[in-house]
Amino acid sequence: MAHNKKFEDYMVVQNICPPQNTTSTNLDVTSVNAFGWDRATFIFALGTPSGDTANISTGWGIWQASTSGATYARVTGASGAQITTGQGSNQNFVVDVNVDQSYPWLRFSGFNVSTEWPNSVVCVLRTPTDLPPTSLSADIICPD
Repeated sequence: MAHNKKFEDYMVVQNICPPQNTTSTNLDVTSVNAFGWDRATFIFALGTPSGDTANISTGWGIWQASTSGATYARVTGASGAQITTGQGSNQNFVVDVNVDQSYPWLRFSGFNVSTEWPNSVVCVLRTPTDLPPTSLSADIICPD
């Protein structure tokens, strides 16, 4: 029997922050319209920082809004603690959230303090039949 489902029927991957090297800056990235999807998994990858003082400040995580131009509010339980050089060098951090269809616009946000630190973010939009990730990450946040 032929398989008639396509990969994009179950999930789509969006590169919302191509690899970049930032110093003392917000890590706001492209917003994602998750309308029609049930779950969103954000994978925040950190490379090797240029110094020992690099850190991502407390409160990095996912924000939501009703439209792309609306005011974004933090998704309850979908933020992380400070990431220091020792914790985050060459690590992935994952935030997996349920998509509220009333607030389907999602954005990853954080702040890189002081030293240059390469980073990137991808978002995987998917149906609930797919399980959230369970390994290969320094930290997984799954508030629901």
